[in-house]
Amino acid sequence: MKEPNPTHLGGLPGLPGLPDTTAPPRAAADHTIAVIEDDDRLRASLATLLQAYGYRTIQCGNRHEALALIARHDVALVLLDLRLGEASGLDVLKELREAGHGMPVVVLSGDTMIDSAIGALQLGAQDYIRKPCAPEMLLHRVQTTLRRHSLELEHRRLSQEIARSEELHRFLVANSPDIIFILDSTGRFAFISESVQPLLGHGAAQLLGAEFLALVAGEDLEAARVAIRQLSAGESGAVELRLRHSSDAAGHRHFELTLASLQGMSPNWRQASLPGDQGLYGVARDVTEKKIAHDRLEYQACHDVLTGLPNRALFVDRLQLAIVQARRSRQVFAVIFIDLDRFKMINDTFGHLKGDIVLEQVAERLKANLRESDTLARLGGDEFIIMLPNIRGPEDAGLVANKIVEDMVKPFTLEGREMPLSSSLGIAMFPQDGEDSETLMRHSDLAMYDVKAKGKNGFAFFTQEMNDGSSRRLTVAHDLRKALEGGQFDLYYQPQVDSRELRITGVEALIRWNHPTRGLLTAAEFITIAEDLGMMSNLTRWVLERACRDLRNWRDRGINLERMAINFSPRMIEKPDFVEDLMRTLARYGIAPSSIEVEITENMPFNNMEATTQVLNAISALGVRIAIDDFGVQYSSLNYLRSLPIDTLKIDRAFVMEIREHSDDSPIIKAIVAIAAGLGMNVVAEGVETAIQADFLKGLGCTQMQGYLYGHPQPFAALEGALLH
Repeated sequence: MKEPNPTHLGGLPGLPGLPDTTAPPRAAADHTIAVIEDDDRLRASLATLLQAYGYRTIQCGNRHEALALIARHDVALVLLDLRLGEASGLDVLKELREAGHGMPVVVLSGDTMIDSAIGALQLGAQDYIRKPCAPEMLLHRVQTTLRRHSLELEHRRLSQEIARSEELHRFLVANSPDIIFILDSTGRFAFISESVQPLLGHGAAQLLGAEFLALVAGEDLEAARVAIRQLSAGESGAVELRLRHSSDAAGHRHFELTLASLQGMSPNWRQASLPGDQGLYGVARDVTEKKIAHDRLEYQACHDVLTGLPNRALFVDRLQLAIVQARRSRQVFAVIFIDLDRFKMINDTFGHLKGDIVLEQVAERLKANLRESDTLARLGGDEFIIMLPNIRGPEDAGLVANKIVEDMVKPFTLEGREMPLSSSLGIAMFPQDGEDSETLMRHSDLAMYDVKAKGKNGFAFFTQEMNDGSSRRLTVAHDLRKALEGGQFDLYYQPQVDSRELRITGVEALIRWNHPTRGLLTAAEFITIAEDLGMMSNLTRWVLERACRDLRNWRDRGINLERMAINFSPRMIEKPDFVEDLMRTLARYGIAPSSIEVEITENMPFNNMEATTQVLNAISALGVRIAIDDFGVQYSSLNYLRSLPIDTLKIDRAFVMEIREHSDDSPIIKAIVAIAAGLGMNVVAEGVETAIQADFLKGLGCTQMQGYLYGHPQPFAALEGALLH
């Protein structure tokens, strides 16, 4: 057994040879050192020394205790005696390494043989200290070993992170959907990722050493050269280029290239990566689908989706350009506004999908009448607009407009059926009718409305009188907003007479406007404007309220009319609470539903015909009568009879006016009367003004009449006298 020599290990705190450890370094307190020494006194001295310097210690004196103790604690370093009585410290060292313990081991040995030191170091010991040793040397070797081990651990961690980073980088490059590449100083590929193969059909190996510009589409070569020159100077940026596919049939694809100069990189890295002393790093992102989507959106933003024609925005842009060019060259051009007559009834009767088919046919027919230099646009709905540049004058515009009018009256075909249409056109000339786009379009619109007002199916040039009429329309619109609140409306009633007995059987309620400056205005002078202003629901509600009040007053005076006919706005009928409002109003005045006849015009523009049919069926079931006004003027009449609960057909005044003396050629009236008789409906003839007309209608079996022959529309008080007699 070896003899311990504790004096060579120094003394306790404060003794000579031992540093002052009253304030141990923070690093020491974080470490636990296992002291494995079979000499009890020496083991205690070692532990005391280490603890005095701030280390935590655990101690044992044999091999078995050592292995168990180290397994239970987080040991930073092992001080291992080479001789442990019945076992060798080398055996402990070997078992520690086999068990996977990686803490550093410092061997203490009194053996002077070099073989012992070599054996310990070969088994993984970090240091070998011969006994006896000075405390300062022991502490220094412990600190050095711990520090070196810490650095090794940190180096190992950093190496692992670098390896993981490199592996991640290789993975990202290999799996990136973008093309990652490096160009050398001559603009050739020094590296390119494998993602180039699926995108452009080129193998990465084939492109190494090839010129980058060889991949660029010819149209973008100059842009590519400029970008490379700028970026080679040390800048960075992005450029969009088209790159060629290996197959000519595939054409090219659009890429957004982000490029950066390699001048800022490490010279050693550049020399290892590139044959030259500078180059470019690039990422090419395929934006072909994005480009296609963008172009599609841009096209849709400037074109009508249904017809493919330019829309309002593109038309205005071209119109403004035409103004600049015409002003410079002192030329004239025309703007033609086109509106299809009664097109809404095609949508109402056959549905919007069928209506769209007709609009596509209209667009094709309009294009057939124009030159390539002309611009045709769809503004929306059934409105189109044309610009005719480089014409001699209004006569050229008139020729084109006349061709369009004649072409539009030719029937359109829809599912084997002929679809009659016509059009109204308004023409404004530059510069006399306007010198800016807004004015030209507005004046052509006004001219189109003038054609509409005069019977449709034609064209007209803008005149200043039309502008004055538009101003009057604006004035009427302004006054209308105040008229309802100001109590300026009144109801007039026109009698409906049984011509055999000359007895008033009913009246039609007709709204009138007592304008403060223009006098009494008929509905024809303001109803269209009221519809545009969205006032028809309020006006219709006022008419219903007033008509029920007057009917109640007549009943209280002993005047019993069979029916009160009221024209209803489609906006009113389409309201979800229409049925409830109607029945509530009738109940408030004690009016039987059968006394009210709801009149709907045959060409009334309902937005939702199915919902309207449900509403009319509901009020019919409650006893309210339903009449079709102006029957026979539209081709959709029979469709109304098939889908709506009709009680009365009112023959339009236009057919009655055609009745002349010694003439029985009125096939439409005869057909209407026959249809009504066959369906068990009542018939009322409107606009009867002469005895000849009355006699002819009576001869056909139509006895219910309404017109100036039997009475003009009159206010409540004036009509009351006639009703009492």
